[in-house]
Amino acid sequence: MGGRTLARAALPVLVCLAAVLWLVWGFLAWGGTGKSLLMLAALLVCGWIILRRYRHLQPAQQVVDAGDFPPEDHTGPVVLVCGDVDDNMFALGPFRRTTQGWYLQVAELTELMPLATRLLARTPVMAGQLSVMFRCLPDRHDDEALLRASLKALRLQVKQLRGLTGYDVPVVLNAEFSGPETPWIVVRGTTSLVCPEDEPAVTLSEWQRTAQTATIQPFLAQATAMLHSVMLDELGKSDRLCPAIRPFAVTLRLGLIQTAARALWPQWLFRLTRISPAIRVCAHEQRWHFADPVLPLLIPYTTPLQGGKTGRRVVVVLLLCALGALALSVMHNQTLIRRVAADLHR
Repeated sequence: MGGRTLARAALPVLVCLAAVLWLVWGFLAWGGTGKSLLMLAALLVCGWIILRRYRHLQPAQQVVDAGDFPPEDHTGPVVLVCGDVDDNMFALGPFRRTTQGWYLQVAELTELMPLATRLLARTPVMAGQLSVMFRCLPDRHDDEALLRASLKALRLQVKQLRGLTGYDVPVVLNAEFSGPETPWIVVRGTTSLVCPEDEPAVTLSEWQRTAQTATIQPFLAQATAMLHSVMLDELGKSDRLCPAIRPFAVTLRLGLIQTAARALWPQWLFRLTRISPAIRVCAHEQRWHFADPVLPLLIPYTTPLQGGKTGRRVVVVLLLCALGALALSVMHNQTLIRRVAADLHR
């Protein structure tokens, strides 16, 4: 693995070095001493860059051995799941693989950037496949200020992630509420879809017209109101350090999940409707907690980058060397023409 990491660190730098040396020795009108000194300086700079890249790639190589990251030929979305992920959502391991995407657990919100950095150091083309899912369980929070603080920290992490990838990473707000069992509800723009398992998705308005949803309506209406008043309100705020986030999509569902009487959601629901969620808890399968219906929506917006950031830099250096060679050739031709004209004039 060490030799492979060294090759990945050195190859782009050596390609750029070959182009620079071709420019220096083929087109630069300097003496041999000047060219040799310039070549020595270029070698020293390249050695320093290779060493720096090798040290940067080593941590990523160690993570690859753990088997948590998606394989290098993975082309679907890579969803970094953060927020309230300390329950049984990732009970079977820190990642989950599906036919359409790959979920990675981010145990602490502050680990989002280091994890993305290690992933992109190993596979730079995955910068275009990244997305962030913030999981929010209002039944586990009893302080709105702390919940808003975690959402503000998410805004800061997403800003830093934008600096790492060079573009706005899609952010999905994922919420689960205690109440009557519902399928996943996915809201993207002005479209709301209800996605029953193993059945075609239907619009929210069509699903609400069915008879069995009558008892769900109060819960769903208040869950939507809470999302807008607390979570989306905090994500939409903007300041100098933490710009606003407009979520790519919002996913929510209700079910018999663990709750507490003092938590935000039961307090909100009782205050506005005088309804108390059932204390009964149902042991759900692991996949119940994953909003898989959002993956097909993410696929068109999370595709591998062609060449990655390193590849683009190599292409820029090669283009600059080619333009430099053309400019030096023109300059040498003009000098030769003036010299021949002067000789003819004499």
